[in-house]
Amino acid sequence: MKKKILCIMALIICSGCGSSFRSDSTAIVSLQLIDRNGFAETISNQDRLSTYQNIDFLQPQPYQKVLRVYKRTDLGKSSSVVTSYHDNGQLWHHLEVIDGRAHGLYQEYYSNGQLKIDAFVIEGVADIHNLAQASWIFDKKSSVRNEQGQVIAEIFYDKGLLHTPSIYYYPEGPIKKIIPYQQGLIEGYLEEFDFDGNILQKIAYHKGEKEGFSVGYWNKEQLQFSEIYQKNHLIEATYFDPSGEKIAEIYNGSGQKAEFIEGRLHQLITFSEGIAEGEIKVFNPNRSLHAIYSIKDQKKQGEEKIYYNGNSQIKLCLYWDDDMIQGMVKTWYPSGKPESQREFNQNKRHGTSVAWYESGDVMLIEEYDRDLLITASYFKPKDDTPVSQIAQGKGTATLYTSNGIFLKKISYEKGKPKIDEEPLLR
Repeated sequence: MKKKILCIMALIICSGCGSSFRSDSTAIVSLQLIDRNGFAETISNQDRLSTYQNIDFLQPQPYQKVLRVYKRTDLGKSSSVVTSYHDNGQLWHHLEVIDGRAHGLYQEYYSNGQLKIDAFVIEGVADIHNLAQASWIFDKKSSVRNEQGQVIAEIFYDKGLLHTPSIYYYPEGPIKKIIPYQQGLIEGYLEEFDFDGNILQKIAYHKGEKEGFSVGYWNKEQLQFSEIYQKNHLIEATYFDPSGEKIAEIYNGSGQKAEFIEGRLHQLITFSEGIAEGEIKVFNPNRSLHAIYSIKDQKKQGEEKIYYNGNSQIKLCLYWDDDMIQGMVKTWYPSGKPESQREFNQNKRHGTSVAWYESGDVMLIEEYDRDLLITASYFKPKDDTPVSQIAQGKGTATLYTSNGIFLKKISYEKGKPKIDEEPLLR
């Protein structure tokens, strides 16, 4: 759940929020500084600390990060503040810490000085790097603004769980989306609106699962879809394009679901017994077929074909087993001539790889063992004598373009390139 909370904050990261923070006036008893070169220094000498007591660390600073530790309170609690800074010196992160744990105000700023996120953390690692943020538990209201200072989201937590509706806004002010939460689960209708307030989608949820009747519109006059769910299973549905033409439908849990991007058909997903299972077709913006593959248990399974844009010529063909590439992977030139074929085992090259020039001449022959290149021969066009070879994982790969123009040489040792490059560019 903690990771889910952080992901939700990351999805709305283009933002900035408006309450200013003023740190406690208690004297600093320790100071840790990291400068622009990564040099770290800890200061606890009172004479040296006195020069920092009146510095406003919310203003631009020449540091990467600063940790201020304050004198313990009468109740024995230790308070600290972590601040970090953009390359231009502007404040980036501001986190309050109690007894060595994140607790209190958290704010994040854009490099132009606008507040991005204004939130309250009640538990987590007392630092501002990504792993630390993944541990944070949020509480109360979190606000998000864009770089112009406009509110684009208000999200509410109850001791780490999303609770009460989260509201998203268009930059100009109107509500864009409302997601109703109860103790971390969506409960009720998720609603999306256009700029004028007309409903675009109304999706029914119960305890975090889609349940009941849902509807979507292209505009206030044109239906995009209607769906009926039972416990997250899609039972009945009909889908229309912007002109009103029916594109797909589902009956008794079986059929096809249509998904659109920017008003065009993006993909058709086969459903069986209320879940996505079977063939999926993906389309280009011009409505030509881009790819076709199948899924089983939400994983790719079987053959996948990818086509050149605008025609029926296959560009790539591969096979999946339990979401991993398994077997022969083949590619073709736009003319339909073979370009390459490679053997894979569980996402790793294993076996023979062959590539051809567009003329049909052999370009290379490679033999892999679990992604290690064991033997190989590389050829110029119209020449059966290898220009370079690899044996027992050691040697040189000489690579050319599809038309035979020299690209580069890569040295191999123990089956791996000596430099961080891929041996096969096709």
